Amino acid sequence: MDISQQINQLLEKYDCTAKELAGASGMSVSVISRYRNGTRHPSQEQLRRLADGFAEIAKRQGGDIDPENLFSFSEERHIDTSMLVRKFNILVSTLDINMNDFARFCSYDPSLISRVRSKKRVITNPQGFAENTGRFLYQKYRGDYYGRTISSLIGIPQMPAGNTEYVQTVKNWLCSGQLYTREMIFPFTDNLKTVDVEAYLKNKGYIFPEKVEVPFRNESRTYVGVQELKQAELDFLRFALNSHSKRLYLFSNLPYNAIVGDDAYSDEWLYLMSRIVNKGVNIHIVNHTERVLDELLLAMKRLLPLYISGKLHAYYIPGMKTNLYCHHCSCIDDRVIYAECVSGFPEKTRCVITRDKTEVAFRQSQMQLLLKKARPLMNVYQRENESVYHHFLNADSNNPGERIGLFSGLHIGMLTDALIRQMAEHNHLTQEELKQLLTIHRDYNRNILSILRNGNRVHEQFYVVPDEEFDKDPPKLMIVDSFFEKTLYYNFDEYKEHQRLIMSFMQQYRNYTAEFKNVDMMKSINFLINRGHWASLSRAGVPNQFFVIRQPRVREALENVAVFLTTSD
Repeated sequence: MDISQQINQLLEKYDCTAKELAGASGMSVSVISRYRNGTRHPSQEQLRRLADGFAEIAKRQGGDIDPENLFSFSEERHIDTSMLVRKFNILVSTLDINMNDFARFCSYDPSLISRVRSKKRVITNPQGFAENTGRFLYQKYRGDYYGRTISSLIGIPQMPAGNTEYVQTVKNWLCSGQLYTREMIFPFTDNLKTVDVEAYLKNKGYIFPEKVEVPFRNESRTYVGVQELKQAELDFLRFALNSHSKRLYLFSNLPYNAIVGDDAYSDEWLYLMSRIVNKGVNIHIVNHTERVLDELLLAMKRLLPLYISGKLHAYYIPGMKTNLYCHHCSCIDDRVIYAECVSGFPEKTRCVITRDKTEVAFRQSQMQLLLKKARPLMNVYQRENESVYHHFLNADSNNPGERIGLFSGLHIGMLTDALIRQMAEHNHLTQEELKQLLTIHRDYNRNILSILRNGNRVHEQFYVVPDEEFDKDPPKLMIVDSFFEKTLYYNFDEYKEHQRLIMSFMQQYRNYTAEFKNVDMMKSINFLINRGHWASLSRAGVPNQFFVIRQPRVREALENVAVFLTTSD
């Protein structure tokens, strides 16, 4: 029996409607309708939500069922075909695959492939489809450029040379339920382990130059190819660091894979940018967000440590989808770098650095026009607009959506007033500070209870200090979603009691789950996400800046990072 039949039988057994199941599971009626008629297959996560929804309905009717064993399905049905199609579409757009060639090679009807890609038709044999895709890529896309691109999408150093291994690698990736791999995620999270860029580089063994000088004195210089493009970017940043310019504009929709994957170049780029930031230069970066997913992660990997410094202005251009003829431009007051290439031919990239006044004026005017079309990539909330941030959170607590929180410590939400007062006393808080802390506690609890009572799921993951390291690394109370700046330390008994209170809260609310982990990355940054709506980041220990991102592509990438971290060991 397939999943659609099982869902329909359970709806009949418990005499409930799809609308009631949607409310209990936190899913939409239209999605459940597609599961029922077999035009879409649920993923493992979606199956879990359906099972929990039926368990909740049974509970309301006085019954008791175990959601873990509710659904049974074959290995073929276990494949998330929606994710498979999504990955296939990424391959098609990245490699510019001709669908007629693909259909002819695999003996498919081209109109069938079109309906599959638009999700109007379900893949009846997903493993066979994935295997045919691997065979097609092996025959048609084995060149160096395509090989690097495909391996970076899959998240491996390089594609296997042999036919069988190559096809199996593609098949395994297409049939897996995750969009990102450990190899793609952890280089990204490594950049967030410290809030200080230069400390991060020092830990990596980067050798800091004694002095950064301008690279040349002549009017212009031309660079050709990927390696020279990297040199050109670094040369331009050296000019920017040594200039008196108070403004720096950057834009690029060049492919990132060929350049950002070079760690030596990326470290040098990050160092020079951090020096420019610390110099007080007003930096405006216009991001190209319509990138393939691995490139978007690479872009975030090198930019987020700078963005969360709060000293850059980040933008994006909505609807800018062209990736065929690519451009790059950065400007300071007296110099400009510009480059161009045709996608798929990075070795033909041509780049120029010049201080020709006519060229500089023209490129700066182009950047100004781009900024007029741009929107902020993120909302930055600081102490001066604290009330706006709190209003946003209060209003959003009544909105639908699954919440995910990854926190650098145990947060104030599940504490009792008595435990807060006890911690306030030995941390020497004033009465005014205690009053402020209790207000923050009540606000957070009101919001999370509103979210849970509206039927939304909440999963929170907390960084915890192991018992044996408690005295060496004393944990601090996390004052979540707040600009409260006083630090509160636990004693051991308070810390264990707080963990017990969180577990007790989880037992009380079926749609709330919590997990404790000791993962280094979680010590320095906090994620708070309403899936499908927004993602918020803040730095641990710096409760005066929150970054809220709604831009769909970047938000989705952050969601995938958060989901990966909550499901990995």
